[in-house]
Amino acid sequence: MVRVKVYGITIEISKDYSGKVQVDGILTNLPFSLSNGNVKIYKIGMTAVVRTDFGLALTFDWNSRVTVTVPDAYSGSLCGLCGNYNGDPADDLIGKNGQTALNPDAFGGSWKTGDVPGCVDGCQGSCPVCSDQEKWAYAGSGFCGRITDPSGPFRDCLGVVDPKRFFENCVYDVCIYKGLKSILCQSIASYVATCQEVGANIYPWRSKGFCGKSLPEAQISKVLVFMKPNLAVPRKYDGSITS
Repeated sequence: MVRVKVYGITIEISKDYSGKVQVDGILTNLPFSLSNGNVKIYKIGMTAVVRTDFGLALTFDWNSRVTVTVPDAYSGSLCGLCGNYNGDPADDLIGKNGQTALNPDAFGGSWKTGDVPGCVDGCQGSCPVCSDQEKWAYAGSGFCGRITDPSGPFRDCLGVVDPKRFFENCVYDVCIYKGLKSILCQSIASYVATCQEVGANIYPWRSKGFCGKSLPEAQISKVLVFMKPNLAVPRKYDGSITS
């Protein structure tokens, strides 16, 4: 679930209400406009978009992928899981207490806003692992290898968005989940969305036998357009973001 608090309004986008949002606790259909048009909420394909007049653009696919885009005027002024946005990844692991976290787990835990039934910090007992041999089974073109295939559907994006991290994350996640197709499709969709954000061409990659199609191709292929970084300094506002 993603929660945005802005202009005294609370917007919640939850997996429990796919295609809709809650505004101050009231389930609402999209598109929707708030605060005299200063906040707009709408849907592009399978993604919810929240956009404000001061340059914030937040997206959530009602499942697992969240993006937050803000103007360069906020560089160095942010905090949280996305770091401080100062262009230096070395100081991004700053916990909620202002101290550098010892590891990613401690960093993530420090920003936790509440407990979720069924979720725990860390592993209960032994953490699941995958050997290199087990991972190799999911590195081919029938699984995560489709991301890095130089002649595949993402060939025009490979030189624009480095696929290495997406490929490695895909192999790890799919291996941990023993080849679960929904995890595979979710991992590939994350790379697709990132490619679309930078305007890279994506060829059709879903088929009846691979990740299916839940929406018309026109919607699946639609490129998300975000705020450009050269906006003027935004006016002062009273709002915050938590996720």
